[in-house]
Amino acid sequence: MPVRAVVYRSELWSPPRLIGYSFLTGVTVYIGGIGLMAVSIFAQHGELPTFVLNYQRLWLTVGMAAVAGIPWMILWRCQSMVRTFRRALASGIACGCGAISLALVFSLGNPDPNHWLLMLKYGVYLCAFFGLSNVVLMLAYNRLRQPLPIQNGTLCPGCAYSLIGNVSMICPECGRPFNFAELAP
Repeated sequence: MPVRAVVYRSELWSPPRLIGYSFLTGVTVYIGGIGLMAVSIFAQHGELPTFVLNYQRLWLTVGMAAVAGIPWMILWRCQSMVRTFRRALASGIACGCGAISLALVFSLGNPDPNHWLLMLKYGVYLCAFFGLSNVVLMLAYNRLRQPLPIQNGTLCPGCAYSLIGNVSMICPECGRPFNFAELAP
């Protein structure tokens, strides 16, 4: 697969798609958290194999790291889709909303106002945690590897060199021939 130099606007996810994907990522965080709680509950009753019981703290530590790291791995994978501060914050908040959503659904019918205040508090914590961590990680990723420029109709598809004023239809930087169809944003 050839190395890409530019991203076309048609390849960028729309905000609703990015938010929906991030929300589903948050749901996986919740499901992973439920799995960790099941491991700890079964471990208390001695209903797990001995190799799990012997290393219960290790399993729970690795599991918690995996649950917390799921959104970060997905942000790394989709870094070219996130790109900006606002999109990173929106993606993180959507992930936090997804992480609390199933707990809210399972809480329907609970008349205790303290329970709902607790749910609201955890929802705010999750949205703040994933929102801020996505912003910090996006800034770190952009320092590690610059995001590809967005094709605006003036960049060489091979090396992202500006082709403004070029009439030869050959990039002077990399020598790649191009046509106007390739430059369309």
